[in-house]
Amino acid sequence: MLDLAPLHNDEALTLARKVFPEMGPSAASCLERAAGNPLFLEQLLRNGEEHAEGTVPDSIQSLVQARMDRLKPKDKQALQTASCSGSALHLAGYTH
Repeated sequence: MLDLAPLHNDEALTLARKVFPEMGPSAASCLERAAGNPLFLEQLLRNGEEHAEGTVPDSIQSLVQARMDRLKPKDKQALQTASCSGSALHLAGYTH
């Protein structure tokens, strides 16, 4: 197991600028909401890239759920099956 320390403000800002070259209100909200969590920050920023509505999800769970909901039905079914089957899963005939 690897524990990641929260990003310092300057590190989080550097990561955000890679996704949002011109920091806008949405990116600033992402920085604040992530509170230094690098995974959550990256996912919030990616969500912001995909959707310009400016809303920031309340949790990583709601963010991941929203991304899953946008998958194609076959991909969503594969992901749901994999989530129930654990790390050892073979999808016979599945091609992406």
